[in-house]
Amino acid sequence: MTTEALPSGVSSGASEASSCDRVNINTATQAELETLPGIGPALAARIIEYRDQNGLFSAPEGLMDVSGIGEATLEDISDLISVGP
Repeated sequence: MTTEALPSGVSSGASEASSCDRVNINTATQAELETLPGIGPALAARIIEYRDQNGLFSAPEGLMDVSGIGEATLEDISDLISVGP
C-alpha cells in the first residue's frame, strides 16, 4: 500500500540524468549530448544551435533536420533519447 517509492526508471521531476535515463534532446547540455554514440563536440554544438534557432524538438526524428544526423545516427541513438518528461 506504500505509494511513496517510485518504480525504477521513473523520475521525480529532477533534471539530473543518470546512465540509465534517456537524454532529453530539448534540455541536454553539450556534454550530455556527447555521451550519445556518434555524437561528438561538433555535432552536439549543431544540435544545440539548431534547437536555439528553431525551438524545441517535438519528436526524436526532428534531429534529422540537423546537418550531420541521418537515419543511421538516429537509429543508433533513438533508444537513448527523449524530447520531454
